[in-house]
Amino acid sequence: MTCYPHSIIFSDVEEDLATGQHLYDAFKDTSPSLRDGNADFAIWRKLHAEGPQSLLPSELSGSDSRGKEEPTRMKIPGWKLDKWKFLPMMNQTYHMHPDKHWYVFVEADTYLLWSSLLADLATRSWTEDLYLGERVWIEDVRFAHGGSGFVLSRSALEKVANLYASNPSHWEEVTEHYWVGDHILAIALRDAGVQLKEGQPTWQGDPFSSLNLRPNGGLWCSTAVTSHHQQPSEIEDLWKLEQALISKAGTTESPELIRHRDIFKSYVLPRIQQPRTSWNNQPRREGHRMKDSKTENASDLLECEAICERDASCMQYTLHDGKDCETISSVILGEEADGFESGWMLERIMKNMEDPDAC
Repeated sequence: MTCYPHSIIFSDVEEDLATGQHLYDAFKDTSPSLRDGNADFAIWRKLHAEGPQSLLPSELSGSDSRGKEEPTRMKIPGWKLDKWKFLPMMNQTYHMHPDKHWYVFVEADTYLLWSSLLADLATRSWTEDLYLGERVWIEDVRFAHGGSGFVLSRSALEKVANLYASNPSHWEEVTEHYWVGDHILAIALRDAGVQLKEGQPTWQGDPFSSLNLRPNGGLWCSTAVTSHHQQPSEIEDLWKLEQALISKAGTTESPELIRHRDIFKSYVLPRIQQPRTSWNNQPRREGHRMKDSKTENASDLLECEAICERDASCMQYTLHDGKDCETISSVILGEEADGFESGWMLERIMKNMEDPDAC
């Protein structure tokens, strides 16, 4: 946090951490009737009555929220409470720091490439009503996905904070009828006259390890600003990578745009040099397969590799349960997973990098 001198950490309870950071209760200004009586606040009441040691991981986000569909997550108490934070957080943020040009909101498992963000914002005007992030839709509302991170300019935040503060009981009623807070925030911004300016593929709702970073593909030349669902060890690795790229490019006083090609060359490529056991390089959301996947039977990983070899478009392969061979033309790092073995067609991938620096 030393890189961000004007930062606020919101939580469900106000306290000081042993590491020196202060946590702010996102709900401190919400109505007592809401906190004391709404069913979604049951976990908040338990936290304040019995302390954080009383909460189970399954109550907060489940055993692993990565890849879970939204309806599945919304059965978890912590997720039910989450939607109520967004508008109160906007209001508190603006009144704590009303003089800033830009306001950047990220979650605990979002990695922010600060140098890229600074370079991107330097091309924009903070005096305009700007709302930037990864576009998603619910019904007719286009909004920035919270986990991908999003940015509001001063005037945009001021407008939505004032709108909320002028009638908080109305916005509590609105929140009751929807199921995710980033959607509710977008409704309030829309009513305040602020529309989303899309930031895809700069802002990412998935970790870099699950993105298709095939050389010269759709993401190759796009700026990388955020990624979501990053584990603590991955965040540490990405921070070290970013510092190395900054040192190579110059200084943070003249920030360079870090592109997805840089993430591939410096982060992904060193990790796909050899086949990996207990590893799935085709991670997917519940019930969904990769669009370009093909499946055949194979007795071992070598046979699966041979199947991939015969398909000129194949870039990587995965063996599941020692028999199901899945091949795809994407290039994805993947993640640890029992029952999987994975490999990459490194020579083909390198040939695909005919001009890896061209953008």
